Amino acid sequence: MVYFQKMTPEGYKQIEDEIARLKKGRPRRIKILQAARALGDLSENTEYTEAKRYLGKQLKYTEIVETKDDGKVSFGSPLGQAIMKKEAGTTSTVEAPAGEYKVTIVEVK
Repeated sequence: MVYFQKMTPEGYKQIEDEIARLKKGRPRRIKILQAARALGDLSENTEYTEAKRYLGKQLKYTEIVETKDDGKVSFGSPLGQAIMKKEAGTTSTVEAPAGEYKVTIVEVK
């Protein structure tokens, strides 16, 4: 079973923009890496590779959802699951690995 992270179109666009920014800076990073290798440094640019891979996976396993302006929570993490479809002023119990705790929804935007 594949789990898809729910994301707004705006959030998806932000990740696409970050990947484009990383790709744009890649030629400069390659030159730096080549210069370092010429001096005997054989380390790789793992930060760039991992960031691009992580962001790419986020896009691959995303379900784009449209948000509604109905004053109710529409999606989120396990905390979001506990307050799903609740309105401002509602108190819910969240079941977490370290124990239960209560949250009160102050405002939904």
